Amino acid sequence: MITERTRAGIQAAKHRGVKFGRKPKLTPQQIAHARKMLAEGEPVESVLGVFDEVCRSTLYRNLAA
Repeated sequence: MITERTRAGIQAAKHRGVKFGRKPKLTPQQIAHARKMLAEGEPVESVLGVFDEVCRSTLYRNLAA
């Protein structure tokens, strides 16, 4: 019964437009800027320096998407 109510509450929240999960580290504008920098020949280390608190794997994961 608790599980049913929980699922119903989650479904109702989704219908209201509530976002679930962790917020992305990089915005779409930041990803586009990183792509542009890499296309211009900037090294990955300098791109990572522009975006604080983003590790290399996060950058590559976002660029692949």
